[in-house]
Amino acid sequence: MMVADIRIRPAQVDDARVLARLRYQFKQEDYERMALEQESFVDDCQRWIHDRLTNGRLLAWVAEFDGEVRGHVFLGCVGKFPSPFPGSTELGYITNFYVQPDQRNLGLGRALLDAVVEH
Repeated sequence: MMVADIRIRPAQVDDARVLARLRYQFKQEDYERMALEQESFVDDCQRWIHDRLTNGRLLAWVAEFDGEVRGHVFLGCVGKFPSPFPGSTELGYITNFYVQPDQRNLGLGRALLDAVVEH
């Protein structure tokens, strides 16, 4: 795989289920035992992601290879405290940055991060 084979695109609400599944995989790497059964978690997480992508409080990008989402990055949008100085009223923080283990060190993470920076 080359970086040219990777497709980076903004996540759509229709991606919520696959993003929820990847979130479960992501957390499995950190914990030997999961507190929730996978499908129950995926159902709840799908709704959570869908709602936040819909209302704009969360932005996300996905990395596709061979038509499958293999990684993602989320940008949380947070309102800033009012200031008497001009400037942005929001800031973003990167969260839930994940690339499947078999796709690491191939450029997907860099490409995802570049998409966030370009935004």
